[in-house]
Amino acid sequence: MARRILMGFGVLLLLVFGVVGVRFWRFLQTETVKIDDRFYVVTGGGGNTAVLIGDDGVLVVDPKFWSPGRRLPTIIRSLTAKPVTTIINTHYHADHTHGNANYPAGAEVIAHRRTRAHLLARDGGFWEVEPAWSSLPNAQLDDERQLQFGDESIRVIHPGRGHTDGDVVVYFSRRRVLHTGDLFVHGIYPVVDRRAGGTAREWVESLDRVLGLGDTERYIPGHGSLATRADVERFRDYLRDLVSQVERAVSHGASLAEVQRAVDLGAFADFQGLPFLNSQAQNVRWVYEELTHLRAHDGETGKD
Repeated sequence: MARRILMGFGVLLLLVFGVVGVRFWRFLQTETVKIDDRFYVVTGGGGNTAVLIGDDGVLVVDPKFWSPGRRLPTIIRSLTAKPVTTIINTHYHADHTHGNANYPAGAEVIAHRRTRAHLLARDGGFWEVEPAWSSLPNAQLDDERQLQFGDESIRVIHPGRGHTDGDVVVYFSRRRVLHTGDLFVHGIYPVVDRRAGGTAREWVESLDRVLGLGDTERYIPGHGSLATRADVERFRDYLRDLVSQVERAVSHGASLAEVQRAVDLGAFADFQGLPFLNSQAQNVRWVYEELTHLRAHDGETGKD
C-alpha cells in the first residue's frame, strides 16, 4: 500500500514538473515579428523586445534575460549591420534588463530614475560588476523624455505606479505602436512587485493614462502576443474588478481566506500564469495585503 502511494506521488510530481517545464520552455522561446523594414518585435526569451533600425544605429527596448538574451544580438545582426546605440528599460526586472550586458559599453541606456535605484538595491550582485556595470541606465527620467531616432519620434513616459514604481512605456509616434513593458501583459495574470513600489490600486489609473496616449494602433505587451486596444482595456478591467471586489470584502473585515472564496473573476479565467510566480489566487493575496496594510497605516495615522 505504501509503495503504491509513493509511486502515485512520484507520478504526480513528474506530471507537475513536466507542466512547469513546458511552460517555462515556451516562455523562453523567441519569435521575430516584422512590423516594417525598420521595426521588429522579438517575443519571448524574457520580456518582449522592440528593435528599431535608425540611420546610424539600432534602438532596443527591453533586451531580455542575460542568457536567452545572448541570441538577440545575432537576431539583430541578421536584420542590420548597424550597432545597438540606444537601449530602453521599461522597469528593473532581470528578464527586461540583464540583456543590457550583451552589448558593448557606450550605448545610451534610458530608464526611470527609480529603475536604476532598484537595479542596484535589489539586483546588485549582477549589476555591480562588469560587463553589467557599464550597461546600467545612464540617461534617467522622472516623467517623460522625447527623442528622435531615425524616422521615428519616440516618447518614453512614466504614466504612474503599477507593476513597480518605475515603469515606463515607449510610444513610437510615427508607427503608432506602444511598448507597455509589464504594465500590460497579454492574457497573463499580472505581478504586483510591492517591494519595488508596485500597487494594484494605482495600476488601473496608470493604464487609463496609457490608453490615452496618442492614436495607438498596436500594443507590444511585456509578455504575450501583440495586442489591440481592446486587449489592454480588458486587462485594465481585470485589475479594476480585482481591486474593487477585494476592497469591498476588506471593508467588511473579511480574512484572506474569506476574500479568496468571495472573489469571482470567472470572466477572466482564460488568463494564464507561470507556476509558482503568478496566478489569480496570488493576485487576490497581493491586493489583500496591499489594502490591509493601507488600512493599518491609516489607522495608525488617524486617517479615515
